[in-house]
Amino acid sequence: MRYCFHVVITLLMLAAYAEVFSGSTWLLLYTSPVVRGRVAELHDSLISEPGARKFVFSDGFVAQDLKLTICCIPKCGLGQTLAPIFSDASARLHGVVFAWATGQDWESSDILEHRCADGGLCGVRYDGHAAFGCAIDEFKTMHPGLKIASGAPFLVLRNPASAEEHRRRDFFLGCCVLAVIFFLTFIELGCLRCQQRGVDDLREATAEEKVPLSRSRPDDDSTSD
Repeated sequence: MRYCFHVVITLLMLAAYAEVFSGSTWLLLYTSPVVRGRVAELHDSLISEPGARKFVFSDGFVAQDLKLTICCIPKCGLGQTLAPIFSDASARLHGVVFAWATGQDWESSDILEHRCADGGLCGVRYDGHAAFGCAIDEFKTMHPGLKIASGAPFLVLRNPASAEEHRRRDFFLGCCVLAVIFFLTFIELGCLRCQQRGVDDLREATAEEKVPLSRSRPDDDSTSD
């Protein structure tokens, strides 16, 4: 029974840590300013606001036909998809790639083009993966006529407000599960302490019963004489 309890606690703790890790970017999103403007102004905006993670553009075009599928973890078969972001559709052939759109998870090759109220693209910054650099170098070889802006960020195209709310929910859910786990752990430690105290008391009582018996043996020998 105790073994099953430990297994359940371990699984809950792993799930809680995963939720906290997944929602840890909520603090970055919460403290990040919202960068607004045109896609072509993204580089200058990142210079003035290097920690910005929320973006709302007035334009933007995602070239879905030029997207790349990257295998980030070959053994697990997990990867992500990248697609170049231009200022408009006319710049697709000989324009500048100002940013990269990526999927929302590692199991889907779809890239959603979420647009905000003014009709432009909007999204949140993604830190990327080491394999992204090799993919971009391959993209340059395949499309020599396109230029890539310096420091072009990776973006998940979704409403920044909903992304922040989603991360906040994951973060606090993980914290609540961890609090429950710690509470159950303290209860188990208390039960183990009480159980150990009961064992110690039983041993002391047993030892006290043996002492009088051992002392009574010489008297019995004297009476027999």
